[in-house]
Amino acid sequence: MGVEVCLRLVKVLVKAARDDAAVREALSILHVVIIPVMNPDGYQYSHDEDRSWRKNLRDNDGDGRITDADGVDLNRNFDAWWGLNDGGSDSAPGGSCTGGRIPSASRRPPRSATFTKPYAPACAWISTVTGT
Repeated sequence: MGVEVCLRLVKVLVKAARDDAAVREALSILHVVIIPVMNPDGYQYSHDEDRSWRKNLRDNDGDGRITDADGVDLNRNFDAWWGLNDGGSDSAPGGSCTGGRIPSASRRPPRSATFTKPYAPACAWISTVTGT
């Protein structure tokens, strides 16, 4: 559903920009980037194999197979507050919400953090992750 939320947001912004001068003005000075899917391999796997899958397809144990012990939940793999484990993430590698063995174990969070850095501190990161 997160992808659909992003696509709907694009539609709403385009219509608002067409119909409302204030929105047009705001969008002319803002840099808006909408990324519907940050985890394309996990997203596809959740459609093909396991609807509750939320991690990427990192082969953590190197056995060439994707099992519950594999993958990293990209929303829990950023450097900031990594491993906090306040009920929102799993410390076990096989957990559905594991942040990985180390912060930024996956390349995607560092890349997305690098992507947003030039816009700091005036940058809003809104995640539309849905699921379990």
